[in-house]
Amino acid sequence: MASPVNWGHPLNRGLLGWWMVLPGMLGGSRLDDLTNMGSSGHPAKLANMAPDDWVRGTRPGGWGALDLDGTDDRLETSGVKDIFGTAHMTAMCWVKQNTLRTLDAPFGQFNGSDEGWVMESGLTDTFVLLYVGENGNEYGQTGAILDTTTWHHWCMIYDGTQATDATKIRFLFDGVEQTLSFASPPKPTITGTFSELMIGDTASGGREMPAQLDDFRFYDRTLTNAEAVRVFELSKQGYPGILNRVARRVFLSGAAVGSLVYNRQARDQHNLIR
Repeated sequence: MASPVNWGHPLNRGLLGWWMVLPGMLGGSRLDDLTNMGSSGHPAKLANMAPDDWVRGTRPGGWGALDLDGTDDRLETSGVKDIFGTAHMTAMCWVKQNTLRTLDAPFGQFNGSDEGWVMESGLTDTFVLLYVGENGNEYGQTGAILDTTTWHHWCMIYDGTQATDATKIRFLFDGVEQTLSFASPPKPTITGTFSELMIGDTASGGREMPAQLDDFRFYDRTLTNAEAVRVFELSKQGYPGILNRVARRVFLSGAAVGSLVYNRQARDQHNLIR
């Protein structure tokens, strides 16, 4: 199946997965991976969710989102193993929290043995915690930055080859790098053999996040801060150049809905005609 990703754009280099609500995508049982749409890709399957959990987008540059209840809602992928054993990764998403709680995870690959990586609310509910490890203590935390009033862009950047904790894991919040306080040094490589990459929870469960979530991008490389800020800025504009949206077939929730073509007079407002 055709991908709407513009693979010629340098900000798509190393992109392993991209899960984002596109126009007309408000329904169904899965959120497709835009890098490889359909059954051969890594669709995120909705678990314990209902049709009204799809909401029209209110985030900057967005078309829609998924509204998770924080009890048992989550999205599950499988087969995403490329990152394990490597020292480089970038993960980002948009989050609008409904309630502040500790250790709620919008995005991660983390299991019951504490292997993998995750970004989540911290040990204090207004902090963000960034983890790459295998014993539960290899994490850094921000100061108080979280709220329930607006959308925020979370971006975790990891380079296990760096010499210091602060250069191994970086975190940008709405495009601004945050100072992290570390409990123990992050692992030099990402540990794990399992395949589940989770949205709104972790594979081990118990980290369900009550929030509206959208636009999950996952790389097998370490982005520079400048690259991450540029992705953040372009996301607020609907990803011009990064996303091929003109005369491309888009498969939504497993069914082809035809070719989506821009109305040129309204494309800046992201209005589409079929």
